[in-house]
Amino acid sequence: RKKGIYTIHTTIKPLDKKSTNIFIEIIKFLSRTNIRKAVGDGFITTKKILKVCKDLGIEYIGKLRKNIIIEFFGKKVKVEELFEKDFQEGKFKLRTINKVKFKLSDRVVNIPNVGRVKIVAVLMENQKKPKYLVSTNYKKKIENIIIEYMKRPKIEEKHKRDKSILEVEGNYLTSEKSNI
Repeated sequence: RKKGIYTIHTTIKPLDKKSTNIFIEIIKFLSRTNIRKAVGDGFITTKKILKVCKDLGIEYIGKLRKNIIIEFFGKKVKVEELFEKDFQEGKFKLRTINKVKFKLSDRVVNIPNVGRVKIVAVLMENQKKPKYLVSTNYKKKIENIIIEYMKRPKIEEKHKRDKSILEVEGNYLTSEKSNI
């Protein structure tokens, strides 16, 4: 079976109950194939999606909204607040990945009703505010989380071309390593 990145296109609007339920059905379908990893953007990355992926044994990597509430050593905080001091006080790791310089900070946290995940605060050169990536594989190296998430621009370019050809608008879920 050929390893690759596969994209599923839908024509649903993001961030509503119906779209979340459709994405859950897609993930359930993927779990019956050989797919063990999914990558999603901020509009797909919800607690419900994270929980379903964990329960089905699918590793999920996605962009997390900065205001989501997580638990760190029993204290409930917003993701953004958890990492503020790291960047203010220079407590971050400097890494160059695919010729791009990053300032990184990471934590293994608990997301209520999801479980243990790894969150990486990512500040790319020339950016003022960090973005937050989450992986349901809390043991995964931060560099690998970023490398896998960085594949998204190529996927998005293909997605735009496909939408143009098909004359549709919509959202998508990407996954790697499948035979669909």
